[in-house]
Amino acid sequence: MESFWSLNTVAICRKIPLNKAPILDLNIKAKMSSFTQLSNNDLSPNEPEATHEETVEDSPASLPEERTFEDPVTLISAEGEEVVIEREHAMISGTLRNMLLGPRDGDSTVHLPSIPRHILEIVSQYLEYNHANREVKEPADFDVPSEHAKDIMLAAHFLDC
Repeated sequence: MESFWSLNTVAICRKIPLNKAPILDLNIKAKMSSFTQLSNNDLSPNEPEATHEETVEDSPASLPEERTFEDPVTLISAEGEEVVIEREHAMISGTLRNMLLGPRDGDSTVHLPSIPRHILEIVSQYLEYNHANREVKEPADFDVPSEHAKDIMLAAHFLDC
């Protein structure tokens, strides 16, 4: 069973001043330790243990659909792989907005060498979710896998989203 954090919780956490960061780390460790994980003993003999690569990257359900974009922005991950999002969604991120509107105005490719592809995809899904729910007073939580919570929080802080 996979456990999830709300990205809203992560977003609230990232607003804590940097001098309070050790408290934030303790809160993350406390929350993450409260999740129960399946042990190898809990798996039936016919059910092999799944790895992150098998469940996230190789499963047909997780493969991105072929989409067309009106005004695409290409984000280049740490691995050099592309994640394409709408410019309107990218503009929600303060960092992406500044990069797209800065001196290289008109260039729609942004290199993000410190963010892995799987984290960049979750952040891009959040930007799309945030854009779709921008007029909702209290949108539903955006759930993220707990094993990626720290990396997502760091990426959200860097991207200011």
